[in-house]
Amino acid sequence: MKNTWKKATTGLLAMALVVSGLHANVRTGGLFSKSVITANAEVTWIKEESTDGAWYGYDDSDGSLPDTMALVTGKTYRQTASKYDEATETTIDYTRFVFVRSMSELKGKSEVYFTATYGEVTKTFETSTFYTGMTANGIQCTPDSEDSVLLVVTITGVSADEVDENKLTCEMELVESKKDAAETTVNLSELTNDYETKDGDVLTGTLAGNYKITIADGATVTLKDAVINGAHSSDTKWAGITPNGDATIILDGNNTVKGFHAYYPGIYIPEDKTLTIKGDGTLEASSNGWAPGIGGGYMLNCGNIVIEGGNITSIGASQCAGIGSGDGGSGIETTCGDITISGGIVNAKGGKSGAGIGSGFKASCGNITIKNTVTSVTATKGNFANSIGAGDSGTCGTITIEDNANVTQN
Repeated sequence: MKNTWKKATTGLLAMALVVSGLHANVRTGGLFSKSVITANAEVTWIKEESTDGAWYGYDDSDGSLPDTMALVTGKTYRQTASKYDEATETTIDYTRFVFVRSMSELKGKSEVYFTATYGEVTKTFETSTFYTGMTANGIQCTPDSEDSVLLVVTITGVSADEVDENKLTCEMELVESKKDAAETTVNLSELTNDYETKDGDVLTGTLAGNYKITIADGATVTLKDAVINGAHSSDTKWAGITPNGDATIILDGNNTVKGFHAYYPGIYIPEDKTLTIKGDGTLEASSNGWAPGIGGGYMLNCGNIVIEGGNITSIGASQCAGIGSGDGGSGIETTCGDITISGGIVNAKGGKSGAGIGSGFKASCGNITIKNTVTSVTATKGNFANSIGAGDSGTCGTITIEDNANVTQN
């Protein structure tokens, strides 16, 4: 899961947990936007005099609660309150813990964990939401610094008396940014059906059946010594790997991906989507007859291709580019998006009438950019085609090869 800190856009807490009378609610919200916490309840702010680990706030025993409160950065506040629930016709007690922290403390972190303890019951809740202010019973509460925010957890079902007796405590922990996804190893040899890879999946082994391998939209997956040798059949009209949207493939070890049906490539990129390939491993990509190694297919449009690393060999079939668009058929109706290569070793070989990198026969492609950060790029053309650019009777957008880029055109 990709975590991003959020300023809450909603009111009271969105998630609740009930265990042995302990109800804990953690606020969650949408994208960054200014928000306040509002509570229509009878409020008591409690202050204890101890130095370390003290609860800071206001003692309103004399009935002198102020109109505003400046909550001190680095301090933790505890608010006890109760409100009448019209639905159940009962009064609900709750305690809110407010941790005031600077934004600099949140830098490099992805989540906050609240650990609430009530007697012998301990529960942990997580959120990536913070608040810029709160309103409680008409009292406007804001941090004492513009760089500070509020991290809040509310626990219901605990009375003020129980809080005063220290039966209820709460601690907060900011955690480092997590991996984008938990790593899951998928052995291709053990699959018995089509499979959509999820974010964090590591594909390994040799695919044993004629199964369609797709990548979930937005996912990052790793090929680690993976082998997909597609077999052409009228029943297998798909590529070796097909993203269902934008996707990233990380190369690790030695990998081979060959398309299934002859009209489909080794790795297909959906139109208007982007595939990014990177890593330190190798990849050999090819088709079963009428498609590029990486890109589109026979009269099949494809999206953008970005190569940032790896050692990649991509072989195009007859009338197809090695990397780019496939055979355009009767006219220039088959297109490919932009192709950007900024790293790694790339060897792309076009088939008859196809460019090494670019378009196939009577097909087109977008802009091609090769940066001087690549280790090497070798593009080999087919008959009547360009090594980088348009294939025979095809077209191509702007070609940019940066100065000092290690590029060989055969």
